[in-house]
Formats: sequence, structure tokens, C-alpha cells
Amino acid sequence: MSEENNKDQDQVNYYLNQIKKYGLGSYELAKDGENGYAESAETYAWWLFPSLINFHRIIRDEVNLKQAINMSIVIHSALIIEGFIYEAIKQEAGLVMDDSDLDGRIYNFFDKKLDKSSWTDLNDFFKLVFNVSLKSLTDSDNWKCIVMLFYFRNMLTHSKPIKFSVKEEDGKLKMRHFGNYELIYNYLLEKKLIEKVNFIQSMTTELINSEIADFFWENCQTFLENIIENSENIKMLPVYDSYHNAFEE
Repeated sequence: MSEENNKDQDQVNYYLNQIKKYGLGSYELAKDGENGYAESAETYAWWLFPSLINFHRIIRDEVNLKQAINMSIVIHSALIIEGFIYEAIKQEAGLVMDDSDLDGRIYNFFDKKLDKSSWTDLNDFFKLVFNVSLKSLTDSDNWKCIVMLFYFRNMLTHSKPIKFSVKEEDGKLKMRHFGNYELIYNYLLEKKLIEKVNFIQSMTTELINSEIADFFWENCQTFLENIIENSENIKMLPVYDSYHNAFEE
């Protein structure tokens, strides 16, 4: 086996071990009424996904599942962001178990809403808890990419069909996508990650390939790095250690 193949196998083994490692610890202090504080340990699934993505990137050219793997990379990139943001909000807000007073009931109401939150909800809850918007913690290009990532993720996870129609305008054929795929298509064109459909040569275009998947994955990492860099509060929370453990190389 060549030295390069040995290196690849070492990387595969490393990421497999990271995926199997489920003993990372994130701790909260739970106030339990008059009984004081009780320590509880939590493990978040998103901690495993960076290693899973890196593992997929290594093996995707060796298996006949490249498109499925690239879809997985896009979906898990979004899940990592959601998991990180959720954990940060949960820890900054704290945990109140006593609902005998109004403050406790309001918090528990918020906590239940947080547990059912969508990506849009997480944006609002982050602003509420940290008093700063996620958008303000990164640059405009990166934020636009993150918005598109979640559009794309939602379409993929809900198995929305890619629909388009072709019609003639002023003697030229024009294509129209339906739903958020039109946003994705135009964005990927803007970023030169796909080529415009040529009706003479082909009626197809590839909305998910390795370059596109890696583009979203790289922007996911940039987004989290910018949040940490520009938010002192995040650095004081256990999620800061969770992040470094999850992305440990």
C-alpha cells in the first residue's frame, strides 16, 4: 500500500473513531427550587457530524454514492449550525426547574418553544438571549450562503421535487424553476458553481456535486468561527469546548 493510501486510511480510521466517541461532556447547573443546584450532563448529536462529514469527503470518490454523500454533507452542515446555536442558547439562558413563580414559568415556556424551534426561530431566540443578531456576527457573503444552505437543506430533507418549465420569450427558450430551487439555482450560478442550462446541448444541470457540497461545508465552518470570534459570551460557555472537541483534528 502506498504512503498516500496509508495516510487516507489513517484519516478514515481517525474519523470513524471520532464518530464512535460519544463521551464528550457539556454540563449545566439546574436550579431545583429550594434544593439548590443539581449538575446534569448532556450530549448533543451535532458533535458527531463534523467527523462524519470529513469521513464522507474521504470516501465519496471511492463509492458509487457520490451524490447521496454530497446531499448528506449539505444537510449535516445545516444540522451542525442548528445544534451549535441551540446549545449556545440553552446554556446562556440557563436551566430553571422551579415554576412556582412567574419568572420560572416564563423561562419554562421559552424552553419548550426552544425545543421545538426551527432555523428561523433560533435566529430570533439567539437575538433575544445574546442581544445580538447572528447576521451581525459574520460578513454579508457568508450570511447569504448560510441562508441559501438552509433553503437547500429544507428542500432536500422534505424531498421536494425539482420542477421547472420551459417557454419561449422573444424567440428564446427560457427556464423557470419553482419554489426555493430557483433561489438555489441562481445563487449557484452567481457563485460559478454550476453552469447555466444550455437548451441546445442539454436540459440538465447538477444542483449538487462535490464542489457545491464543499462550498457549503466551508461556509458552515466560517460561520461558526465568526460567531465565536465576535461573541465574547460564547467563549464563556461549555459550547465553546464542545465546538473545539467536535472539530478536533
